[in-house]
Amino acid sequence: MNTLILKTALILITLPLNCNSGTNGKIKTITKTKQTIAYETKPLYSLKITSGNPYESYINDVVLEKDYEEGSTDHELPINDLILSSGTQEIKIKLLPNRGKNEVNKLDVEYFEAKIYLYENGLTSYSEQKKTLLHTFKFKNFVPNQPSMIAVWKFEAKVPYQHMGWSESVDLSKENKDDLLNETLQKYQEIRSIINEGNYSKYLKELSKKNIEKFDSFFADKDVKNDDLERLTNRIIDSKNNMRPLTNYHLCLYGKGKLVSLENMNHESPLIADIKDEYEEVFNIFLHRPKPGAPLEVIR
Repeated sequence: MNTLILKTALILITLPLNCNSGTNGKIKTITKTKQTIAYETKPLYSLKITSGNPYESYINDVVLEKDYEEGSTDHELPINDLILSSGTQEIKIKLLPNRGKNEVNKLDVEYFEAKIYLYENGLTSYSEQKKTLLHTFKFKNFVPNQPSMIAVWKFEAKVPYQHMGWSESVDLSKENKDDLLNETLQKYQEIRSIINEGNYSKYLKELSKKNIEKFDSFFADKDVKNDDLERLTNRIIDSKNNMRPLTNYHLCLYGKGKLVSLENMNHESPLIADIKDEYEEVFNIFLHRPKPGAPLEVIR
């Protein structure tokens, strides 16, 4: 089952890239990365979805994945970048009907399953698939004649870091929607121009706060960081002069109103490059306002 990934995790870790893996003619050395914090423990959490239906998954009200394709899936994604600190975490699932159907049936609901796994030694145990099942979640009640089914579950996570992220950011749901849309669009246009110019150094600067927390949450070492940055840089190079115009978008709020993004009619980021008629590059970002009066900036 092909998936529409709207996740802000390491590309290297979570899924294969949509671009060629070769680096001929590409940037090999990106930049020096900051030294990794030596945590005594490296607990890496993941969410695994088993479903025969399209679905949306959220961690702490932030999009993890939107999968609208038909067919069964058994898909697992790391979620640490959406866990800002230890404590109670929230999973939300929206189960949708299959194509040609108007409602979710009982068999769809009974088949669905969400599992939380723990990898105790970070990326090492993740690559070796040495994991512990912590929780299994299923829909408790079936309600007939529904166009979708939504369930929310809680679980406890213990991580050695504490990230600011969007925890103290402005509640954008209280702002004027037209003004917020205009500011969000302006930021997307700015980032689109950066990508279309192939300016990878400026793009990485835009993502600096995101990457610092992302790498830290996945306990990434220097090699993983540099590999991920190399891949991201090559995506920017490939996307030069290939970016689509921003059209058919709408405003979306996440993170209890503290994150904002634009999505197109396919529920994906409108920051899309068409690479030589071979594939698409989709650049997913979430913006926040760190304090009142501050401009929007990328945080995931």
